[in-house]
Amino acid sequence: AFPPSGATLCSGSTTVAVNAATSYSFALNVAAAIPADASGSFTVTANSPATNKDYQMACLRGTYTVCTGGVNALVYVK
Repeated sequence: AFPPSGATLCSGSTTVAVNAATSYSFALNVAAAIPADASGSFTVTANSPATNKDYQMACLRGTYTVCTGGVNALVYVK
């Protein structure tokens, strides 16, 4: 099921979800940075409008993509 337990769908999105520590705007930037042909484990760099800093996120593509990194950030992308 999407989003996974404990995650919240980003406002206005049906494909991007976050944990409580992650802003919607950052999550949408992470989702936008994921290459269309990405598979397995990969990393992306995305900007957080909340901190105006770039963060590297470690991602794993499975049933959906899970990216972790930043300051306890967790992003799910369907």
